[in-house]
Amino acid sequence: MDLQSQVILGINCAHDASACLMIDGQIRVAILEERLSRKKHHEGFPHLAINYCLNVANIHDINNVHCIVMNQYTKSSHEIELLYLGYKNNLVINPSHHLLHAYYAYCASSFINAAVLIVDGSGYNYGEYVVRNSPHIGPAPKFSEMDEALTLFHIDKGNIDLVDKTWGLWNSSEPYYRFPSLGHMFSVASQYIFGDWVHAGKTMGLAPYGDSSGIPFQIITLLDDGIEIDVDWILKLPKPSYNLPADEVKIKRDLAAKVQEELENAILHIVRIAHRKIPSKNLCLSGGVALNSVANGLIVRDGPFEKLFIAPAASDGGIAIGAALYGFCQLNSSLPASFDASDFYGKEYEINEISELVQNDSRIIYELVDEPGVRAASDIAEGKIVGWFEGGSEFGPRALGHRRERLASAFGGSRQARSTD
Repeated sequence: MDLQSQVILGINCAHDASACLMIDGQIRVAILEERLSRKKHHEGFPHLAINYCLNVANIHDINNVHCIVMNQYTKSSHEIELLYLGYKNNLVINPSHHLLHAYYAYCASSFINAAVLIVDGSGYNYGEYVVRNSPHIGPAPKFSEMDEALTLFHIDKGNIDLVDKTWGLWNSSEPYYRFPSLGHMFSVASQYIFGDWVHAGKTMGLAPYGDSSGIPFQIITLLDDGIEIDVDWILKLPKPSYNLPADEVKIKRDLAAKVQEELENAILHIVRIAHRKIPSKNLCLSGGVALNSVANGLIVRDGPFEKLFIAPAASDGGIAIGAALYGFCQLNSSLPASFDASDFYGKEYEINEISELVQNDSRIIYELVDEPGVRAASDIAEGKIVGWFEGGSEFGPRALGHRRERLASAFGGSRQARSTD
C-alpha cells in the first residue's frame, strides 16, 4: 500500500457485523464477519473482518488508517476494542444509521439525482445522534428516546437533504420486538411463525400459501402523509407452537400472507408520497425491508419512479460501506467521484493458494482442465454438482455470482461512471 494513500475503515458492530476498507475513494476490500466466523448474522465487533481487510491491503499498523467510522448499538462501547489495538486517529461513532444506509445506496446506484428511501427495523435514537453531533437528523421528535423508523433523503450531485424522517418508541423487545416500523412488523411475524426474527425471507416465501383474510385485523393504516403501525397486533394471536412445520399450520400461513400484503400496500404508498415530495425519476431503496423482492417488484411495476436501485447489501451488513463513504466525506467534504458497485469485494486468491488447498484435502478430486466451462457444462448435464470458485467473494446477502461483471464485460461496459439521469 502507498503510504500517501488515504485509507478509511467502515465498521458495523450491530447484527450482520462487517468491515469495509476504502483506499483513495474506492473499496479495496469488504466482508461480513459471518463469512469468517461461520455464525449467521454475527453481531458485535468484527475482529475477523477487520483483520481480513487490513491483511488484504498489507496494512500492519492500524494507525495507517486515517479515519474509522463505526456503527454500533447505542448501549455498546466497541470503541474500546480500537483502543486495545492502539488506534489514535480520527474516529466517528454513529453518525446516523439511516444516513449510512443512504450513502451506500446512492453511491452504488450511479444516479446523479435520486430519492433515497431507508426502510428497515430501526435506526438509533435521537438523543444518541445529538450526543454524536450527527448531521441530517431533522427536528427533534417528541421524545429523545425515539428511534429512526423511516427516512427519506434527496441526494443531488452528492449533496444530501433530509426530506422526511419518522421516529418511533419501543413498546418492548421481549418476547417480541414491538416497534412501529415495517421491518419490525415483518420481524415479529417471522418470530411468531419460525421462532426467530431473522427468518423474514422464509416469511416472504410462505406468504403465497396463506390467506390474509384469515387474520381479521388491520396492522397498518395508510395516512395522507405516511403510515401508522399498530404494534399491539401480536397480542391478539394465540401463543405459537413449533411442533409442526410452519407450512402445515394455517394461522402461520395466513399471518405470512397478511404481513406481506400489508407491507406491499404500505411500501407502495410510501414510495408514492416520496415521489410527490422529490422531483426525481430515480429511487434508491435500502434497509432490511429492501430485501423483500416481491415488494420491490411491485414498486417497479406499479410505482411512480422510472428507475429503481436496490442496494445489494441492503441489510445492516452494507452499513460498513456507508460508514467508509461517510468517512471519505469527513476527510474530503464530498463523496467519491466514481464508485465500484460490483458487490464482489472479497480477497482474490492466487492459483497456487487454491491448488495447495485442494491438493491437501482428501475429500476433493483435483484435476486441471483446459476448458473448465465446457467441462462444467458436461458435468452438470450428467447430474453432477459443480462448485465454481473464481474472483472475490460477494458482500451482499443474496449475491449469486459474478453474473453482472461478465454481462457488462460482454457488452463492453461497466458501472464506474455515474448515470446522466
